[in-house]
Amino acid sequence: MNVIDKTIIESEYFNLINQGKAVLSDGYYIGNNKLMFVEPISENCKWDKENRVWIDLSIDLDKIQAQIDEYSAMDTPSILKEMGETLAKECIDMLINLRKMAYEIQTSTEVDNVSFRSMSMFTKHELVLPKPSPELEAFKNKFHKYF
Repeated sequence: MNVIDKTIIESEYFNLINQGKAVLSDGYYIGNNKLMFVEPISENCKWDKENRVWIDLSIDLDKIQAQIDEYSAMDTPSILKEMGETLAKECIDMLINLRKMAYEIQTSTEVDNVSFRSMSMFTKHELVLPKPSPELEAFKNKFHKYF
């Protein structure tokens, strides 16, 4: 493929994205009217399209933040009402616990005013994240494209 063909393909792709008919794959973003790609930082990472960075899920604080981000969009009165009382309570309790965990890691891993993003540097304990029920997970997956 020559440069002219690539430019035409990219411009058609931009049009589809702008019309909401196509979505960029993980690692891709549009910058300076060009399609840009950021290599994943590890095998265990997640793309943060808003900030255009890969989140390393092998780091405790990033694991917690990824789960907070995944469920916090559902923490609105209308969505919680739609969930029903049981799922809403589960979602809120899980988010509270995750935020507490993040705070504990941030405050307990400061050494000489240097903050670390993982408890595993200091302890042999493995991080255990709250596991949502299958019902909460199904609700999130059903409506995730709207969050």
